[in-house]
Amino acid sequence: MGLREVMRDDLPLVLGWRNHPSVRHAMLSSEIISYDEHLRWFEQTLASESSIHLIFEHDAEPQGVVYIHDWSGDSKIGKWGFYKRPYAKRGMGRIMCREALDYFFCELGAQEIKAEVLINNNRSLDLHLDLGFIPNEKVRQFLNADRPVEIWRLSMFANQWKDRAK
Repeated sequence: MGLREVMRDDLPLVLGWRNHPSVRHAMLSSEIISYDEHLRWFEQTLASESSIHLIFEHDAEPQGVVYIHDWSGDSKIGKWGFYKRPYAKRGMGRIMCREALDYFFCELGAQEIKAEVLINNNRSLDLHLDLGFIPNEKVRQFLNADRPVEIWRLSMFANQWKDRAK
């Protein structure tokens, strides 16, 4: 079990997961992504110091992706997201999230991790609450002119995570 950086060889696998209907319906942007768009995203991610993307492996098999955007090494604050492999074993997402939060808070020294969850994604909201995230606000966002979405904004601070891990 462990986390490792996303590499170019992972792109077809990660794109397949991201475009799977069970993953897309839970994302803020639910459009199908082309390989060229995915490759551009990967190149930008590599060049960015404010983004960290990791593959979670269990029994030497990739099981999901976890990431932080808007990461500031100075303030140690970022916004996280994740998705597990479609048809992954039940409970794998929870294991992945705990491993990732432990890495972010204990290895990277994160002080705050923020999250956004679609208002109708009860499974993700329940997972976040179970992990120790605290809802801050419910907001309506317009991703494009014709698709407003409602989301929960949540956050967790390092001391909350470390107190739970004891």
